[in-house]
Amino acid sequence: MDLAPWALNLPGLWQAWRMDFSLTARQAAFRQKVQEFAANELEPAAGAQDRNGRFPLGLVDELARLGLMGTFVPEEHGGPGEDYVSYVAALEELSKAWASLGAIVSVQNSMVCYPILRFGDEPQSAVQDFADDHVGRG
Repeated sequence: MDLAPWALNLPGLWQAWRMDFSLTARQAAFRQKVQEFAANELEPAAGAQDRNGRFPLGLVDELARLGLMGTFVPEEHGGPGEDYVSYVAALEELSKAWASLGAIVSVQNSMVCYPILRFGDEPQSAVQDFADDHVGRG
């Protein structure tokens, strides 16, 4: 696509056209793992769970084992150490299968883990203690 001459002077616009949006091998593998879990374990029960207004609490342990309850928490802090692209790819797959579960995982990562990592006075000990009980590793 050709850009108008004035568009070439807009900061970042030209570079955006040349960006590579491909997933790395690690990101693709993480996404595939979540996609398979979502298709096999979540999709069959999601509609009924939403209609009944129930959430199986045991599912949190499975999500933690997959690395979804603290996706971008670094390994040295007790998390799986995935990057933000992997986190978003995983949310996309979860939400396709069960939208409300995607929201739960998003809140856990974005409103619990991220603020502790970013703004906590003692991020290592706070996240490690939390991770030991709730985040898990993939």
